[in-house]
Amino acid sequence: MLTIIFLVIGIALLIGAGAVAAQAFSNVGPGWTAGKVIVTGALLVAGFLVIIVGFGWREVGPGQVGVKTRFGQVQEGTLSPGLHWIVPAVDGLTIYDGRVQAYNFENIEGATQDLQQVRLSGLINYHIDGENADRILQEIGGPNTYAQKVFLRPSNTALKEITPDYSAASVVSKRDEIGNRTLEMLRERMEPFHIIVDRVSVENVGLNEQFLNSVEAKQIAEQDLQRADFEAQTRVKQAEGDRDARITRAQGESQANQLISESLSESLLQWTYIQKLSDKIRLMMVPSDQDFMIDLSTVTEDALTE
Repeated sequence: MLTIIFLVIGIALLIGAGAVAAQAFSNVGPGWTAGKVIVTGALLVAGFLVIIVGFGWREVGPGQVGVKTRFGQVQEGTLSPGLHWIVPAVDGLTIYDGRVQAYNFENIEGATQDLQQVRLSGLINYHIDGENADRILQEIGGPNTYAQKVFLRPSNTALKEITPDYSAASVVSKRDEIGNRTLEMLRERMEPFHIIVDRVSVENVGLNEQFLNSVEAKQIAEQDLQRADFEAQTRVKQAEGDRDARITRAQGESQANQLISESLSESLLQWTYIQKLSDKIRLMMVPSDQDFMIDLSTVTEDALTE
């Protein structure tokens, strides 16, 4: 916008110079005079200077860093956000984005401790050290090439170097730990290149399909074993319960029999026996080998009084 304003002013001055020159060449008036020559020359010089100055203004936007070159040679220091003037056709300006950048890595292949193939995907956030942008341009390259030259490949390599410390079964649960270790490694490796790594996030872990099938089969087998063990324990508890119940019943029956045994008398047994007989019987004789005779009237009276 500022360049356009200077351009308009410069063109206006040149038009003014042209108008004065046209009047001098016309047949009207005294023609060229010293004053007209001075005015025309001054307008021409001023117009060109304004245009040149206008073309020399450059803007460094928010979050950006500018590096000035002169005849292709990098100038020491950086330009902060704002308007800066450079010499047109002599100086150049390279602008870097100093804000946080995102590198989305996908399916970076590595090997685990147990030699299983693993593929990592996620995000790495980084940004340049703005105070050393001039050194980045001098030593590495421009804003479109520095990341490819010194950042992307080392990032992928760091991820591959860390996965062999973990088994395939633990890689998924250790994603945050892998990300933090990669972050520390990249910070150390990128420091000489004036690149600051902010965060490494491992968001997805892909494992070999054959390994996943084996893990699933192992889990199913473990579940079946746990279920069988549970059922066996249940049967044992049921058997123990049945055993305890039988013992309890037996103890109860034993105690009951003991109480019954203690409460029985010969007269009561005879009375119970008689109750099973007909009420017409008054005297009963038993076989000779039993060696006793029961007087029912006497037994009845004795049993009732006990």
